[in-house]
Amino acid sequence: MQVTLVRHGLTDYNLHGKVQGILDVPLNSIGLDQAKYASEFLKNETFDAIYSSPLSRAVKTAEAINKHFDLEIQTINDLKEQNFYDFEGADIKELIQNYPNGIDEHIESFESLSERVKVALDKIYEEQGPGKHILLTAHSRTIKAILNHFDNAVCIKTSPLENCSVSRISYDGKDGNVLEMNTLTMTNEKENKNQGMAH
Repeated sequence: MQVTLVRHGLTDYNLHGKVQGILDVPLNSIGLDQAKYASEFLKNETFDAIYSSPLSRAVKTAEAINKHFDLEIQTINDLKEQNFYDFEGADIKELIQNYPNGIDEHIESFESLSERVKVALDKIYEEQGPGKHILLTAHSRTIKAILNHFDNAVCIKTSPLENCSVSRISYDGKDGNVLEMNTLTMTNEKENKNQGMAH
């Protein structure tokens, strides 16, 4: 099974450096445009199924891509972003100043995130099986947690993953490989700079 993973488009929280976590923050106008570019980038692919985080920024990204495929978009709660609890909505720069040792001990653990995304991936494999090509839309740390299962050089916290970038894995229900990571989907230098404006 091959899975093409697409991070959602830009939101105002991304733009202004605020923590999103599991808050349902919608795509902004730039994010909607990014989703359209991702749709064009992927239009010649062949997908057998589409899965998404249930948060609207991921679902709307999936919907934009799905205009070429007309598949059912299936949501899985375990594909939500890492839960930042009381820090959701906070300014990231202020958190860095106020918590010089980080906030990792106060948020959903990387172990928890890693376990639940693996549960989601196994669910998809059980439902779809070998030889299928799956589109999955989700969030930065969610996608990096999936990639980290197969390449520990991918850091869930610090590896870059741009909005509406494409990553790919292969997975046989037990072992997998990272085939591609963080490929930009916009089409020229100016637009690519715009795509990379928020992590």
